[in-house]
Amino acid sequence: MFIHNINPIAIPLNFIKEGYGIRYYGIIYALAFLFAYWFLHNQKKFLKLNQEQTDSLFMYILIGNIIGARLLDFIFYNPLELIYNPLSVLMIWQGGLSFHGGLIGIVLAIYLFSKKHKISIYKVTDTIVIPASLALFFGRIANFINAELIGRITSVPWAVNFNGEQNAGQLVGRHPSQLYESIKNLVIFTTLILIKLNEDKKDSYKPGFRTWLFIGMYGILRLITNFWREDALTFFGILSTGQTLSLIMVLVASYFLIKYKNI
Repeated sequence: MFIHNINPIAIPLNFIKEGYGIRYYGIIYALAFLFAYWFLHNQKKFLKLNQEQTDSLFMYILIGNIIGARLLDFIFYNPLELIYNPLSVLMIWQGGLSFHGGLIGIVLAIYLFSKKHKISIYKVTDTIVIPASLALFFGRIANFINAELIGRITSVPWAVNFNGEQNAGQLVGRHPSQLYESIKNLVIFTTLILIKLNEDKKDSYKPGFRTWLFIGMYGILRLITNFWREDALTFFGILSTGQTLSLIMVLVASYFLIKYKNI
């Protein structure tokens, strides 16, 4: 059993306030956004955007992601905090980002940007899913460092004890569900980047293919991996909120992928 005693603070700033510092969580997400920024600029010819437009697109995506991810995390998982302490929504360094909320926020941001600049929405989404899947890979590692989104109790050899949790004097082992999801996201990223490289060499898929493949893969793999995550079962006592939203993703993505196949 692995004993989780990782300090989530990478750079202590106790001279400002005791226990205050820069967290791995924030560093990881900052690096993920930098990679997304670089990737967008690398693809600006494909997107047919100039430097200023690409910077603008990045800001749309950044703001849409943060607002959507924070709002839906509070709405679904902590609505009372949103009512009594709404400013806590701005404290992103404390964790608490809903993937599904971030996805909705990004889609709305891209829709607004695409309408304004009269470019294909699918061109943007087919591009952004690649850095997004890599960001999600590192994001789940950040969740593990933070000892949040923990898994169900287990006795498997790779079980992890979080926060010294005990039961009857014995350390409690849990599935490292954050790492399961991290691997899931790495699989998605690898699949998408291989498709992208194949497109660059010879083949070209229909616009939107990478977008719906990402949504479908994420949905089905999240649906599976979350059975090992300690979540409240809200959908007829079978699925959690995250799994229910992921099931919707699978159904919608399946419809569009089948539609594309038949075109």
